Amino acid sequence: MSRARRRVRVAAVGMLILLVAGCATTVQLTNLDADDLMALGKQKYQEEKYLQAIECFQSLIFNHPGAPNVDTAQYYLALSYFGNGDYTLAGVEFNRLLLNYPSSAYAVNAQFMKAVCFFESTPRDYALDQSELLKAIRQFEDFIVDYPESELVADAQAYLAKARERLARKYYQAGIVYMRLNAWESARIYFQTVVDEYTDTRFAAPATYQIAETHYKQKHYEEAARRFANFAIVFSEHE
Repeated sequence: MSRARRRVRVAAVGMLILLVAGCATTVQLTNLDADDLMALGKQKYQEEKYLQAIECFQSLIFNHPGAPNVDTAQYYLALSYFGNGDYTLAGVEFNRLLLNYPSSAYAVNAQFMKAVCFFESTPRDYALDQSELLKAIRQFEDFIVDYPESELVADAQAYLAKARERLARKYYQAGIVYMRLNAWESARIYFQTVVDEYTDTRFAAPATYQIAETHYKQKHYEEAARRFANFAIVFSEHE
């Protein structure tokens, strides 16, 4: 047998072994009852073997839809996707729990985690599309209103503050870009957005200052003087 043919045969045998192993895993899971699947799935989840955990929880949900712990499996399925960094799929599964098992003990947590998934799936670079972050903000705000007694409210507020900070930075930096282009009116629009909608962020003060600066650059000296004076009063401790 030639060396090339031997390599092909070895590769084929390897693929067959993997295929058989995969089938064996599937058969093994289908032979487990709901409680055993839950126990195995949680074990794999704790071991951070998220793909194996996902297989267990999916098997429970699809093969034992009437089991009393099926909502728990749905919740941990979503957590497993989240742990694996698949935030979009995790959000889909958290939402599925809310739709299919609205009375579940995990419903409140799922509502919170759904918002977290939108937050985590948003690019960290503020210059990129932040539309998912807007969804996260709305959902965190709704969560705080709908579940004021939840122990997760503090976490929701922390996420909300981070999300608002990131959006404020995006608008502020857009204003700075227009400043460099001497596009004073356009710059002012972005700075004013920060002042009006993100007053609670650290970008509100510099945005207020930059609005005065745009007027100064346009030689609107009276308006600039008035705004600089107001800035000095409102943000007297600012650098």
